[in-house]
Amino acid sequence: MFLTDTPLDKLVETYKAECAGMETKAPSYEDCGQLDYLRNCIFAAHGFAFEKKKWKKAFADKPWYQIKPEFKASMVSPLERATVTALNDQGKACKDGKNISAGDHARIKKWFDALPKVPDEMAKVLFIDTQKAKPAELIAALIEEIDPEKKAKSYALDKRASASYETSEYGESDVISNLKLPKDAKVRTVLVDFMSDTHGTEDNPLMEGTHVRFVFDDKDALLAIGVSHYLYD
Repeated sequence: MFLTDTPLDKLVETYKAECAGMETKAPSYEDCGQLDYLRNCIFAAHGFAFEKKKWKKAFADKPWYQIKPEFKASMVSPLERATVTALNDQGKACKDGKNISAGDHARIKKWFDALPKVPDEMAKVLFIDTQKAKPAELIAALIEEIDPEKKAKSYALDKRASASYETSEYGESDVISNLKLPKDAKVRTVLVDFMSDTHGTEDNPLMEGTHVRFVFDDKDALLAIGVSHYLYD
């Protein structure tokens, strides 16, 4: 019910503030069914009459769910429509086995598919281990990191790496701090992990690879790209 008047990115903090410190989890790509349920909760809150038995059953025992024959799409607010769109996009990506939205996946895949040429869309600020670099220098360093022997015929995201939304400040904060954005700026970071052949087995606990960070603003503009090598034990 919070989703009827709370932006998706404010759900967790709003829920905690309004519910005496109780916590809820943000919608994740690990539970496709939950994403579908949350999306339909918004329509249920307005009294939408579901045709599918699955959703009729899901809301039948909810005391707040009252079918309204007069339901119209115009009853759904712009905020709710934006949330529905976001949850639908996230749900489709989840069902496809992706950990980022379909839109972001397409943007980043297109970027990697252009390699080793410099992609048409390059950020104004680029970093290699937080040091500013020119586009050509970053591309050269990136290729050296993910394919030192220059054997790959394709650097496509689906074939070479995994992508997810970064939740830690390690690495991400360095790139964002160099952008010197306003405090209220809304950005998201997609972390692409190119893992090497060192995968961290029992005999060899080392994990090695390359992280590529894409920073987007809330209008999907690419603000920065960061490249860094990692080695964990």
